[in-house]
Amino acid sequence: MLKKVSVLILVLSLALCSACGKKEEVKESRTVSYEELGLTYTTPDAWREFESKNLHFSAYNMEDIFTVIDYSYITEEDYDKYLQREANSIDGFLMSICKIVVIEAKNSDSKNVNTLFSLYDDVVKAAENDGYEYYVIYNYNGKENFLPEKDTENYKKMVETVPELISSVKAFDFDDTLLAKKTEEAAKMITFITKTLEGEDINSSVFAGYDLTLLNFWGTNAYPKINEHAVLQEVYEWIEQEGLNVNIIMAVTDTPSAENESIALQAKADAGAEFTSIMLDDTLAKWVLNNLNGIPTTVFVNNEAIIISNKTEGVKTADQYKELIIEALKEVK
Repeated sequence: MLKKVSVLILVLSLALCSACGKKEEVKESRTVSYEELGLTYTTPDAWREFESKNLHFSAYNMEDIFTVIDYSYITEEDYDKYLQREANSIDGFLMSICKIVVIEAKNSDSKNVNTLFSLYDDVVKAAENDGYEYYVIYNYNGKENFLPEKDTENYKKMVETVPELISSVKAFDFDDTLLAKKTEEAAKMITFITKTLEGEDINSSVFAGYDLTLLNFWGTNAYPKINEHAVLQEVYEWIEQEGLNVNIIMAVTDTPSAENESIALQAKADAGAEFTSIMLDDTLAKWVLNNLNGIPTTVFVNNEAIIISNKTEGVKTADQYKELIIEALKEVK
């Protein structure tokens, strides 16, 4: 399997017009334009009826490959399994519809490019401009998941209309350093769609309701030697007493896992902690993997889900957390 070396979905999905993924509002325009890639195209109208429930979008880069924009099919049942945390990753449920691959022309014959292209029966160069080539690859020839009959029919309908997408692809001049800059900015953004330890749905829109959120990363593998719950609960109560518009969220880094969720809930109960504790989804798990050196680690997040502070590593006292909150509030205001 080819390794995806960085996740770009935060950068590109913000510009995506209609096919953003499951459960999102379907917009009228079907044209997608990325100034970071010098690329515009239109998704087939036949996708419209499926995009709110079956279409999954992702974006990433790979060695020798500037960007891969990936459209895949997922059944409603499998997506619900993922949302219910019956699976730790969504990847095993996805069936490839097509990929848009952006490469520098000098890398067109590289081993990684050839390996990726070999997985698809149809490889079409749809456009080229200023040293970059834009391919659409479809009709995946590797092992695919079994689909129920109704989903097989829908999946085929989406694949059959990929040539419409290909005919719409256009390339234009762009600043090829812009994607790296925006990717760096996206690394400062915290996003997730997950559940609390108590099983309630939660996503990163929760940040919008507060001037500041103290986001603490902790894992049960550190318990009971390191247990931040009592200290953070003291800080949580101080926040309420001071009337600050500040929230505390603890992300438990070794969840989802029934055993670890049970340990975390017990640690929370022992401390009488009332703040929100969440499990990791794929996006947040990748962020943890790429950005944390150890636990506990704390960051402060503003109401736009952007990290506004350097990471605070290691165990801190309640007074130290209070001082950090006061300083962070000065920055957001």
